[in-house]
Amino acid sequence: MSTDSSMKHYILIFIFFGTASISVAQSKLDQINDLLIDANYTEAVSMIDRAISQTTDKSAVVLLENKKAEALIRLGRFDEADHVLKLADQQINQTTNASFLQAVIQATEGFLYLNQGRNDRALESLQKSINLFATAGKENGLEAAQALSFLGQAYINTGKYNQAEEQLQMALSLREKESKDSEIIAASYNDLGLVYSFMQNNDRALEYYCQYQHWCDLSQYGIVW
Repeated sequence: MSTDSSMKHYILIFIFFGTASISVAQSKLDQINDLLIDANYTEAVSMIDRAISQTTDKSAVVLLENKKAEALIRLGRFDEADHVLKLADQQINQTTNASFLQAVIQATEGFLYLNQGRNDRALESLQKSINLFATAGKENGLEAAQALSFLGQAYINTGKYNQAEEQLQMALSLREKESKDSEIIAASYNDLGLVYSFMQNNDRALEYYCQYQHWCDLSQYGIVW
């Protein structure tokens, strides 16, 4: 085999295994997302640890560690989540999509602050996240929608209901365009029902709560759209 042929052979092997690694990681991320939606957080953490050990793709590792932090936050293990986020952040400079990954990490950091009741820090991290998604050209993706949803929740916590409504409507719009997952769309309906309740706009609150629950006929309340 010639030198050129050998080089092409090794390049093809590298591409194949690199692509396979990314594909496995993405498949695992999909399964992990399902576990998080179903509130199986401990099982999600175990699956994430196994997935990290099975991939050498640094971007995939950062995304997996970010999901682990999210699961730990939902379990109330805030110090562990903070440690995992710091580890993920340290690996970003080894990737080729740093702005996007930094945006993802910042969003989860904002979520951590939200759960700790540190609303000012949450707002700061989430605004930074949204700016980074724009820098990366990913402002219309589902990850950006997640950041907008967290930002809406931060505004609710601080009594800024008009700002919350704006962010949550944007999150819903992105989710409806980019996802067929009814559960994350339903989460946006629930968030909007909450903010309209705080705004004492009961008709609008009822509209979104009904879409979330998929059970009531709005006409029985005299509401026609």
